[in-house]
Amino acid sequence: MTFSIKYKPLFTVNILHQYFLNKGNDDFFTMTEEEKNKQLADYDVSNFMRITPTAESYQVLKNHRMVFKVVNTGFVVWVEVSEDQDTVPLIPLHNSLELTFLLTLLDHTFINFTKLDASNTGKLYFFSNVRPNKADPGFPLIKKSNSNQVVNDDYILNSDAQAEIVDGLGDIDKLHVFGIIRMCMKGENAS
Repeated sequence: MTFSIKYKPLFTVNILHQYFLNKGNDDFFTMTEEEKNKQLADYDVSNFMRITPTAESYQVLKNHRMVFKVVNTGFVVWVEVSEDQDTVPLIPLHNSLELTFLLTLLDHTFINFTKLDASNTGKLYFFSNVRPNKADPGFPLIKKSNSNQVVNDDYILNSDAQAEIVDGLGDIDKLHVFGIIRMCMKGENAS
């Protein structure tokens, strides 16, 4: 009798910081694939940022037999799939399912090597494929892969939306959070 457990990536989030990836005046996103791979070989997002699921999302991952894995460019969530159909999760994922990940800065000088406005220190950056209830109607959504998105102050939540999001976090999850990534199984506008 053969027994195997098979996992497939459900989604990947890449956090590419140009300060570490550009080569002098050569912009990372305009490099050839070979040049990009060379720059990525020494890149590790864990050098300046910690990425963790919230306590609630950790339980959702566990209960759905999903695996969260930090990689040098961000993170991947893997889902166990059926042995017969490798495109079908073993435990069904409902459209209402959402996973939230916390971004915590490890380098207190981070603001010195970004294009983010230092006056926004302490405000919450939010990245999702669904707008929060109290966010402004034009709040940007994250895009699908292969569409490089520059993070700017547009991703800062207004005070009402920030209060709503932070209130939904556990006490430990609120500590030193710089940003939040929330992935919903069914996004807005096919994002």
